[in-house]
Amino acid sequence: MVVFLAESGQPFTDVGLAESPDGPADVLETKDAAGRHVRYFIDPMSHMPLLVQYEETRAPMRPATPPKVSTTAMRLSGYTRVDGLMLPRQIDIAIDGRATEAWTVEKFKVTRPSRLTPSERRRGSHRVGYKAVTMPPST
Repeated sequence: MVVFLAESGQPFTDVGLAESPDGPADVLETKDAAGRHVRYFIDPMSHMPLLVQYEETRAPMRPATPPKVSTTAMRLSGYTRVDGLMLPRQIDIAIDGRATEAWTVEKFKVTRPSRLTPSERRRGSHRVGYKAVTMPPST
């Protein structure tokens, strides 16, 4: 899961420990393929990602206004084991601190390595399919 949004081959940097209402989290930082900083907040006990945070430049709504840099945070929770992988069942997305989406994953389908292409097997890839129910964010 930590490769999510970080497939650029960039190294990870240990940023330190962060405190949150959910408790402490180890923070790792890398860059995505576009060169944006991506931070992963990792549960120190389970080693599962709790939050993925990155900044992106959004196009202005009106031509005369400058582009806006927004912070996107994806909270991951409700992990379950699927064919040996730990995957989150709940994904909540907030932009600039405002809830925008909430996904509840009902079903996962993992493609076994024997069904991957040779190049995917060399990279150690797994394909994960899922059925998600998108729900309005809670307020």
